[in-house]
Amino acid sequence: MKPSRSRVVRGASAALAVVALSTTSAALAAPTPELTTPNMQWIEIDDAEPYVEDVQAAYPNLLGTGAALSAGWTGDAIDGALDDWQVTTTAGVTESIDWTTGTQTTAAGRSTWTYTGTTVSTGVEVAASLEIQGNTVRWIVTPTAGPADAVIEAVANLGSDGNETVVEVTPDTAVVTSDDLAVDPVIGFSIDAADGLIDSESGDGEVDFSFTTASAATIVAALQDYAPCAEQVAIDAMIDRVATLQANFGITIEGALDCAAVAAPAAVTLGAATSQVLAVTIDPAVDAVTDGTSGRNIGFDSPDGAYLEFPDVVESTTTGLPAGLTASFDPVAQTLTLSGTPTQSGTFAAALVLYRTDVEDYWFGDVGNGAPVAARFTVTVAAPTGPGTGGPGAGGPGTGTPGTGTGGTGLGSGSGTGVNRSLPSTGAGGLTAGVIGVALLTAGAAAVAAGRRTRRA
Repeated sequence: MKPSRSRVVRGASAALAVVALSTTSAALAAPTPELTTPNMQWIEIDDAEPYVEDVQAAYPNLLGTGAALSAGWTGDAIDGALDDWQVTTTAGVTESIDWTTGTQTTAAGRSTWTYTGTTVSTGVEVAASLEIQGNTVRWIVTPTAGPADAVIEAVANLGSDGNETVVEVTPDTAVVTSDDLAVDPVIGFSIDAADGLIDSESGDGEVDFSFTTASAATIVAALQDYAPCAEQVAIDAMIDRVATLQANFGITIEGALDCAAVAAPAAVTLGAATSQVLAVTIDPAVDAVTDGTSGRNIGFDSPDGAYLEFPDVVESTTTGLPAGLTASFDPVAQTLTLSGTPTQSGTFAAALVLYRTDVEDYWFGDVGNGAPVAARFTVTVAAPTGPGTGGPGAGGPGTGTPGTGTGGTGLGSGSGTGVNRSLPSTGAGGLTAGVIGVALLTAGAAAVAAGRRTRRA
């Protein structure tokens, strides 16, 4: 088994830690960040056996904001896993498994190393794979030769070095470990195998696995980072998920980072400009770590002090704001200014994410972005209100009562020669007296003309 690293390296420079370790373990002298996944960095994945040296938190795309962080809050997850592979027969013979050099492939975000293991005298042969995706790592061991009643054992050496609490979630097959000093990630372990067994107790410093050669065995571990105020949040979440790790291998687990708060913004109106200055507060547990009063696995290049004491090394980003609104964080005033004109209505779950640019990661001492905290808040955009407008109404057809009347007779009279004169209207029935009079005059003239024609004849 590879030696466990001492707790004394915590809080010191990672560079000095590597120098000190190089005198005791060649395997630890030159680690490499072999693989980065959301949201972990995997240190020294062994080509010679299905073994990972260590894991530390990292955020290639913090909460989907695009911010890349080389370090979270936790590191030193393990001091090697899985290690000390051995077989014990029913006759009581115990021997180590010798592994061939593994081969590595990557597809669809999953990196896989494959190995072959054999024993010298018991005749046990196995095919094994080590798979890493998201926040999870999986070992699959399939016996290919030898007795079916032998027992295979392996060990995960915890970086908490005996300062851990172990919760047995499912008897013998699922446990959750957490660091009592709150500097290592929370880890869930699960086994699925014939006669599979997980054996670990608080303070052991390791998790032991065993299963028979009767069938294949699958061991899964998942890790979660957390900011200083939120270890219990991560523990509770891992307890809830550990029983389903076998089915959900490859999941990405966001760190438990909610150790800041933004004052609730006032509701805004769609299409109406707003500008609000909101107070931002940091949980005291964060300052207790960054001001040097608590051990940690990461360091800060600036002197010890409160999280926002050195505003030049604090960066921010936001996510989840409605279209048209922007946010600007002032690390000196410790305020968030929400401004703009929203172009969509509804209720939006937003988050302010802060991180430091002066973080020294645990393994290499490189200074970069890390130590994030999140403050979630809700923005409500209401639709505008005002008088409504309506279209024209339609009326029904009207009804009338026909009129009745009595007609009269019009009489006309006139004088003059050759010219018709207008007569006063006295008639009814639609004819005027004047019209009647013209008709009588016309008839009279015709009679006179007829009489003249008669006399000439």
